[in-house]
Amino acid sequence: MDEAEAAIIRRIFREYISGRGIHLIAAGLNGDGVKPRRAAFWRGETIYKMINNPVYTGLLRYGLSALTTKAQRKHLGKFRVFFDEPRYASVEGAVPVIIPREEWERAQRVRETRGATHGTRARGADFLLTGIATCRCGATVRGDARKGSKRYYRCANHKLRWVMGCDCGLMSATMLEEAVLGRVRAALEPSSRELLIASWREDTSRQAAETTGEMERLRGELAQVERSQARVTSDYRKGDLPARIFAGEIDRLDREAERLRGALAGLAKEVKRLEAADWTVADLEEMAAKLDAWEWLSPEERKQLLRHFVARCVVYRERSGRGVGKENGNPVEVELELRKVGG
Repeated sequence: MDEAEAAIIRRIFREYISGRGIHLIAAGLNGDGVKPRRAAFWRGETIYKMINNPVYTGLLRYGLSALTTKAQRKHLGKFRVFFDEPRYASVEGAVPVIIPREEWERAQRVRETRGATHGTRARGADFLLTGIATCRCGATVRGDARKGSKRYYRCANHKLRWVMGCDCGLMSATMLEEAVLGRVRAALEPSSRELLIASWREDTSRQAAETTGEMERLRGELAQVERSQARVTSDYRKGDLPARIFAGEIDRLDREAERLRGALAGLAKEVKRLEAADWTVADLEEMAAKLDAWEWLSPEERKQLLRHFVARCVVYRERSGRGVGKENGNPVEVELELRKVGG
C-alpha cells in the first residue's frame, strides 16, 4: 500500500460523506497542490469513479472490462467494454483495505440520495442552480469545474452554438448564484411584498379563466361525442350498421367520452384550487425567515431552498473574445419568477 495515496483516498471519501460534492473535492485537491497519479489535475468525474469503486474495500473484480479491437470500436464506438456477472470474478481481500466496507456503503447511500449523474454535467450540490436555471435559448445551464479550482456555468448548447444560434458564454458560478439569490431577497423585501402578492393574484385569476375556457372547449367535444354515440346506436337499432362495426365504433366513442369526463373532473379541481388560493404578507415573511438562515445551510440545503422558491430562472451572458467561453466584462442577465407559496 502507498500510504500517501491511501491518505488522499481517505480524504476524498471523508469529504464526500460529509456533504462536499465531487467538483468541490477536486477543486480542494487542486488548490492544495495534490497531484493525481496519471493526470495534470483532479476532475470531478475522476472523484466520482473513485467513490463508486469497491476496490478500496479490498474487493478485486477480475475480468470486469476488456479493450475492444479496432473492428469492435468501429461498430460499438467504445475503447473498452464492461461485463456483467458472472462474466467477471469478485475476489474479497485480494488487495489491501483502505476504506472500511461500512464507510464505502455510506458513500454509496450519499450518492444515491443525491440522485445525480456526476461527471461533466456537475449536477451535485456544488452548483446551486443546476436543474433550476435555463439559458435564454431554452437549454439547461450546467456547472463546469474543469478550469482548475474555478467554478462556472455554461449553456448545454455551447458545443452546438453554430447550429442552435446561442451565443451564451461562461458565467462565474459565484457571481451568477449571488445574482439569483439577490433577486430572491429583493422580491421578498418588505417594500416588495404587496406588489408580489398582487402579481400572484392577477396570475392566478388569469390561470383560472384559461382553465375555465379549456373546460368549455372540452364540454363541447364531449357533447359532440355523445351525439355521435346516439347516432351510432340509432343506426345499429335500425339495422343500418353491422354489429361488428357498431361494437368497434361504440367502444371507441365510450373511451373518448371517459377520457373527456376525466379531464373535465381534473380541470374542475384545478379551478377550485385556483379560486381558493390567496396569500398574505405573513406568508412572504415566513419565506424571508427561511432565507435568513442561508449562511448556516449546507450546499444541498441551499439548493433545495432555491428549488422551493424559484419557479423559473433564465440566465444569459453574451460571449465575447475568440476563446471558448472566454470570461469578459459583459453583465449576467437574470430573469426570475418566484414559486407561489403552496404552489
